[in-house]
Amino acid sequence: MSFVTQRSLESTTDMESQIVDEMFQDIKARVMLVADYAEKIFADPDGFPVRPYAGPDAALHGQLVAQIIWADSVDQEDPAITARAGLVSNLSDLMLSLCDATGADNVFVGVPEGFFLSVNKSSADWFQEDGTVLNYDARTRFWYKQAQEAGRLVFSDLEVDATTKEMSVVCAMPVYGKDGELLAVVGSDLFLHAMQEVVQDFVSEGGYVWILN
Repeated sequence: MSFVTQRSLESTTDMESQIVDEMFQDIKARVMLVADYAEKIFADPDGFPVRPYAGPDAALHGQLVAQIIWADSVDQEDPAITARAGLVSNLSDLMLSLCDATGADNVFVGVPEGFFLSVNKSSADWFQEDGTVLNYDARTRFWYKQAQEAGRLVFSDLEVDATTKEMSVVCAMPVYGKDGELLAVVGSDLFLHAMQEVVQDFVSEGGYVWILN
């Protein structure tokens, strides 16, 4: 291999590595922004209205929407739970704006009470074959557990997304109250298909991608 060719390959690999790193930095900034706003909302619940919210609507598939999904064990008629969901829904506008502005696939918030606020374009994917809405418990997901255990922002291990069934890395950050109580975990997926073109370029140019946690 000539010196010029070797330097060209090294330059290409460095440049593509920077692109992948920027993708991780972008998702990190997005999650931190939502987590910071969530902390403010939880710190002053009386200062925010109880916002209306809705579950998934298959007719809105392909549109960027905010939706709440419930775990099996949650009483959706409990006034305390509905008030909490209405409070958390104050995050919807920010989450929608971030996804719209950055082209992110999603941003989501899981809470200890057992509901999950998600902004994405995959409304129809929340439905099972029998037409019922998928019961989703974020508290059991690896990204939620990893962030809770670490007590800080983390990038999860590779996992299969619950709705798209695609492999992704989740950037997740816990939100705590003044007493140290866990109030929420904010997250966003970085799907491996989003890096596919970069990976293809690496392979064709003789470079490699390593995803390290």
